[in-house]
Amino acid sequence: SGYILGPVRDVTINFRGNSFFRLDPHVDPSEDGPIVFILGLLSDVVLTFVPRGVRPREDIVEIERASWTATDIDVLLQQRSLVSFAGP
Repeated sequence: SGYILGPVRDVTINFRGNSFFRLDPHVDPSEDGPIVFILGLLSDVVLTFVPRGVRPREDIVEIERASWTATDIDVLLQQRSLVSFAGP
């Protein structure tokens, strides 16, 4: 079994030197394929899934206090770990 993968279409590196890093909710382009892999390297990170159709908060203080929406799903991605997810 395993994953059936085609050629790599996109590689993105998000680097944080010594400060807070925030990546706003987004949808990856469908041309990149239905499977996404995220590799955590040097630090832990929280990956937040925001429900489709729910408008995320915009105020940074509110986001820090209550996350992007009231119905988020947070996933702790520990350093040196890999997560994959797929969508329609």
